[in-house]
Amino acid sequence: MKTDLVIIGGGIVGCFSAYHALRQGKRVTLIESGQHATGATVRNFGQVVPSGMALGIWSELAIRSVAIYEQLHQEWPLPIRQNGSYYVASDDAEMQLLTELGQHHSQMDYANFALTRQQLQQANPNLKSDYCVGGAYYPNEYSAESVQLSQRLLSYLEQHPNCQLKRGQLAIDITHSNNDVQVRCSSGFSIQAEDALICCGHFLNRLFPNQLQRKSVRIAKLQMLKTQPIPSVTLKGNLLTGLTIRRYESFASLPSFSQLSANEHQQRLQAHGIHILFKQSVDGSIIIGDSHHYDDANASDSLTYRDDAQVNRMIVEEAQRILDLPHWNIAETWSGFYCQDDANNVLLETLSPGIHALTAIGGKGMTTSAGLTERVIHQLYAAGELRTLAAQLAHSPIN
Repeated sequence: MKTDLVIIGGGIVGCFSAYHALRQGKRVTLIESGQHATGATVRNFGQVVPSGMALGIWSELAIRSVAIYEQLHQEWPLPIRQNGSYYVASDDAEMQLLTELGQHHSQMDYANFALTRQQLQQANPNLKSDYCVGGAYYPNEYSAESVQLSQRLLSYLEQHPNCQLKRGQLAIDITHSNNDVQVRCSSGFSIQAEDALICCGHFLNRLFPNQLQRKSVRIAKLQMLKTQPIPSVTLKGNLLTGLTIRRYESFASLPSFSQLSANEHQQRLQAHGIHILFKQSVDGSIIIGDSHHYDDANASDSLTYRDDAQVNRMIVEEAQRILDLPHWNIAETWSGFYCQDDANNVLLETLSPGIHALTAIGGKGMTTSAGLTERVIHQLYAAGELRTLAAQLAHSPIN
């Protein structure tokens, strides 16, 4: 059996790579080691937030991703909601950064509105007035139910006549010979293709480990929590707070960013990579997080799946400074993992003739994958090489 493109990995990067290849009329086989995605695609906040992406090409890809979500949603309804994003500044320095970012996005015709403290509290009455000094609203941004979104994307591909979805198949070997790529799985299944695209997320030790587990790549562990449903509370959209403004890539290149100073309390949280986000799920529960701890790609065993209770307490205590909720009963905690390439912003490379890798996208997969993979698939088939695009993606700074 032969296909045009075989994709290894059924997370959001792999799914959207398949989606765009199908739109170009290619025959696609998608190989997923589990029955569904288990990595960063389903262990995240489910926020599609172009406003947080690094200014330049990554911001453009994120805004394009929103349009692709909308396009696919018309054809194949997705569990996404255009609730917008609210940024909450806790001091004047953070508010200045929001003002500068809003001016930049307005020049791009990307809708945003500055908000006073009163306007923020009118939209989100549970915000504590002694925390916020003002904020900003981005109306075109989305929240998603991550697990259900992953399942819907796989279901879309599964029903497409030009896509073969192979669930529960662990790819163990990829070789190139006689102008074809051969992929073999542990079950004995094998397939030939003109090209293979490895979208393995943080599972870097399965295929081409010597090339993927490179010095510039780190694994990040994130901790998140979810409350029991709180039907009496309605959060209008994604809620991003002061430490988020201090962390997200879009703010790093703004004129006032270098003037930020952190007090002792902020430094203690930043030492664990903590910044506070809120997203209310459709069942009324509220997801809260998150933290970030890192290790080298080839030493990632130190990042265990066990949660650090102290880190969770720090997240909840900071969240309680921001929101006034009827209760803080935690129903669930979990860890998420992603990998990021600190030198290049993403690992996009041809590893061997016909064999390509697209991974280490960092914490921006939900927001940028749809637009990024459109560009990757176009570059692969229009130009036959990925170096030019990889260089463009590396140009934007990572924070």
